[in-house]
Amino acid sequence: MTTNIATTKEQSARLRQCGVSADTADMHIDNYKVLWAAPYKNNQRKDEKGFAPAWSLSTLLRLLPKEIKVDESPYDEVQKYGLLIYPFMSGWQIDYQYCDNDECQCLKCIYDTDLIEACVKAIEWLTANNYKLNQL
Repeated sequence: MTTNIATTKEQSARLRQCGVSADTADMHIDNYKVLWAAPYKNNQRKDEKGFAPAWSLSTLLRLLPKEIKVDESPYDEVQKYGLLIYPFMSGWQIDYQYCDNDECQCLKCIYDTDLIEACVKAIEWLTANNYKLNQL
């Protein structure tokens, strides 16, 4: 079993399709498929074929909003759904939950065996539903 410490090229491409700026990437993958712990935006060779931005887990977590607001109430009341990340069934769960009077409802539950992939899926869902990511 291999453990990734940053996004793969494929995951990075999916983040870019969501509108995540490469300038927020705190790592990069060079044209030899080597991962470097140096910001993508500062690399002079970043425009060469094969270079790609990569995001560490800590940077992905910083992109996720701690809460999102949803206006679902007929009384113009905005509900705030909080971010919850926890280990679940040999993997990781990322939820946006609203709790009131000991009752919780999940707006979105995202699961994957890899936490980095779960974060990428969460970012895809957030941007597809017009929620703003945190600015880095």
